[in-house]
Amino acid sequence: MTTQFDPTVFQSIKLVRVFIMGLFLCVCLSGQIVAQGADDKEEPNIPEPETISLTTTDGVILKCTWYAKPKDVEGKKTTPVVMVHRWGGKRSDFNVLAVKLQAAGRAVILPDLRGHGESASFKLPNGEVGDIKKPDKMRTAEIANSVRYDLGAIKRFLQDKNNEGELNLDQLVMIGSETSAPLVMNWTARDAVARPLTIGKQGQFVRAMILLSPDKACEGVLVKTALQVDAVKRTIAAQFIVGRKDARTYKDVRRMYGTFEGYRSKNTTKNLYIEALDTSLQGTRMLEVKTLLVPERINAFIKKLVDEEAGEHAWEERKSLRAH
Repeated sequence: MTTQFDPTVFQSIKLVRVFIMGLFLCVCLSGQIVAQGADDKEEPNIPEPETISLTTTDGVILKCTWYAKPKDVEGKKTTPVVMVHRWGGKRSDFNVLAVKLQAAGRAVILPDLRGHGESASFKLPNGEVGDIKKPDKMRTAEIANSVRYDLGAIKRFLQDKNNEGELNLDQLVMIGSETSAPLVMNWTARDAVARPLTIGKQGQFVRAMILLSPDKACEGVLVKTALQVDAVKRTIAAQFIVGRKDARTYKDVRRMYGTFEGYRSKNTTKNLYIEALDTSLQGTRMLEVKTLLVPERINAFIKKLVDEEAGEHAWEERKSLRAH
């Protein structure tokens, strides 16, 4: 029997070979694409929080969390934000707000004040080391050192970041909660009256204060002391946030707001705000309730009163004598 050549069979074999070769090439190419994708994977735009240690001029080792600005934000236009926990609290009380403000384009630092959290020790130039007193054991003068030295160390750190082009120190925002509000206001007053030197200005960096359920005093550190400085009571932007369902706290905060309002002209009351929220929660506890929108309210305030005014405060290199 004679076998006939069937051209359709030959063509089918060719098609099968072509299909197999094509499949092999696809597998190879897809492997290369996946590998290349892994190599080309971009770093996250928002840096991870970093734990840092700062040493005050009186030897206290401050532990802080640093939230650097997003990588696609221009450093010299970045607003720095310092969040100061209540006396007896800890820096993580502000974590929720710090994450939100960093994502919105800010640079944020959270310190544990002396004697709080991880800021529990000191080291002197002679090598002497020791433990810091607990907050409830400190006297007024020791609490005042948190204003002078602890926040002074934060300022020096931010000054270095300013000079590296990572932020604009002239757009500084200070945030305090409950008993830390008097500390924030007194440090803002200290900044406002710092005298310029031949190497440049040493203060007038704070543009806004944000005060969550502010108390009138932190032991002997008083709000009324800060109000002796004109810039604090008349010109620096301020936002008060309070839960109105706690009648006593709401009344006290409303009275404090009224004091500020009484010092200001019609023009400067435009940078003075009070937000009375439908809650009995106070301080950083308000941050934990998403429906209260506290981070969003704070972000909007900073955007309007600081970010949008950035053109008036052009970036400059800042030098100091590094004293405190």
